[in-house]
Amino acid sequence: MVFSYIYQMIKNVHTAEDIFVEAFMRLVKILPKANSEFKIKPFLYKTSHNLVIDYFRKQSKAKLVSLEQTPQDSYDQTASAKTYQDILGTNKNLPSDQMQTKQLEKALEDAISILPQKQKDVFLLRHYSGMSFKEVARVLNCPLNTALSHMQYALKTLRKQLKPFYEGE
Repeated sequence: MVFSYIYQMIKNVHTAEDIFVEAFMRLVKILPKANSEFKIKPFLYKTSHNLVIDYFRKQSKAKLVSLEQTPQDSYDQTASAKTYQDILGTNKNLPSDQMQTKQLEKALEDAISILPQKQKDVFLLRHYSGMSFKEVARVLNCPLNTALSHMQYALKTLRKQLKPFYEGE
C-alpha cells in the first residue's frame, strides 16, 4: 500500500521503488530508538510523502503529478478494494463493459491529477492506501477536520468530473 501511494504520485515504477526502499531504510534506522507508542504505518506514509516532495523539488517540477507523464510499466494504478461507486459516493450504475471501464479509469486518473495537492494527498491516502482519516491527518500533519474537509472537496470535484459516467452521456 505504501508503494501504491508513492507510485500514484510519481508515475514511474523505478523512482517509486527507490523512494519506497529509502522510506523503509529510514524506518529500520529509527526503530531501535522508537518508543512503545511508535506507529509504523503513519511513519512510512509521512516519510514517503516527504521523500516524494523532495524528489520533485530536485526535479524542479511545480506539481507532483503531471498530465504529460504516462506510466512506463504495467503496474496497476487503480488497484484498490474500493469500487468506483464507493469512491464517488454514488449508487448509480457505472459502466460494465471493459472498454467503458478503461475510459472511466482514465477519467478518474485525469480527475485526480487536477485536484489541488492537499485534496489529492488526502484522497490517495484514504482510498488507495486504506488509511483512516485520523492516520491521514497524522501523516499530512493537519487537523482531522482539515483532512475531512479536503476529502469532501476532492469527492465533490471528482463526482463533477465523472458525472457523465454514472448519469449516462
